[in-house]
Amino acid sequence: MTDITMTTTTATTTASRVNTVPVSTCSTKLQCETNWKLNGRKCYYFSTNKFSWIKSKTLCESIGERLVKIDSREEQTEAEAVWKWTDGSSLNTSLTFWFKGKNKTEPDNWTGVDPEGEDCVRMGEQTDNYQEKSWFDQNCDTPQRFICEKNPTTVCQ
Repeated sequence: MTDITMTTTTATTTASRVNTVPVSTCSTKLQCETNWKLNGRKCYYFSTNKFSWIKSKTLCESIGERLVKIDSREEQTEAEAVWKWTDGSSLNTSLTFWFKGKNKTEPDNWTGVDPEGEDCVRMGEQTDNYQEKSWFDQNCDTPQRFICEKNPTTVCQ
């Protein structure tokens, strides 16, 4: 007698079912962390302490941010050679806010404190010509308050 073994193979097709979940739409809002102020599409931290330019730059970078860069007249309200921003980009000369007074115009690269002159910019008091604060060139070692800038986070409301 011969034994016969029969093997049956069954092919199974599995259909995967995809469930779609409707994505809720929400209105988004820009938000800054505590102690930062939202203005336009940027967040700003206004220091109350005074430091040299290099120390201010280091402090902003230590929290992953940068010293403020004025890109518009709106930012200015808040907030000699080729002037550069800390990110290396050139100053847009159509968006400058240099002080222009009767007896003084900035930048003047004054050498009274440092024979090398003044290579940093600070924002100063209001002038006759502008409603916003003006720019003055300043010795980089002179302690000044500083402004850090960063992008806000987007939150769903």
